[in-house]
Amino acid sequence: MILQKLASALRRQDWFQVMIEVLIVIVGIFLGLQVQAWNEQRVERIEEIEYLTRLHDDFTESITTNDFNIQNAANQWEDGKKVIEMLDRCELPDADRDLFARGYHGAGKFLPIILNTTTIDELNSTGKYQIIQNVALRKEMSEHLQEVDRLSNIFRMVNDNIVPHTNIVEKYVSYNIHERDPRLPDPPVTWDSLVIDFDGVCKSDEFKKSYSHIFLYVNGVFSIGHPTMDKQREIVKMLEAELQKFQ
Repeated sequence: MILQKLASALRRQDWFQVMIEVLIVIVGIFLGLQVQAWNEQRVERIEEIEYLTRLHDDFTESITTNDFNIQNAANQWEDGKKVIEMLDRCELPDADRDLFARGYHGAGKFLPIILNTTTIDELNSTGKYQIIQNVALRKEMSEHLQEVDRLSNIFRMVNDNIVPHTNIVEKYVSYNIHERDPRLPDPPVTWDSLVIDFDGVCKSDEFKKSYSHIFLYVNGVFSIGHPTMDKQREIVKMLEAELQKFQ
């Protein structure tokens, strides 16, 4: 309809009408582009909210897992100190036999500080990382990912250092496999789970040195992991603040 009017005005050389029709076309195109841009931004913000929510879930899940692993390491540390005291005294009271078994079994068994990178990896692989508008948040997450990678390398090096000591410690003890059933979850380790000559191990400097080295390494690596955990909690707060903006 507009094109017909414009053509008619041109034939009549009605320049005022031509300008009116051209202006209508320009305004129509402009409004159309604005609506399209607004719609694209709306879709992007919906997508951003989805990614922010998933990132929040990833970091929260990581914190839960890391808290559990750090608590296990702390429990191992407390058990280990008591085991070393028993070894130094060369005394094992009946009431502490299960604690000794638990402390021995847990020595050197730890999991590293982790970060669930599922959503970050997807954002990077699809080129959508910039959809997160908060530049400071993007920077914090990128830097934290590098820190977790660095910490993972430290954990691997520590584990490599622990292995020779666990090999020595394991020479002195074996497990009573008759208590275990592969069809069922492993039961808690007790004194009856072990076959061990306590008098022999408490007189072995090799055993005691290797056992103490294991716990020294584990304690050291988890000590440097606490700042990483603080950063994860800080990023969760930033994600929650971003999500709050859309409510």
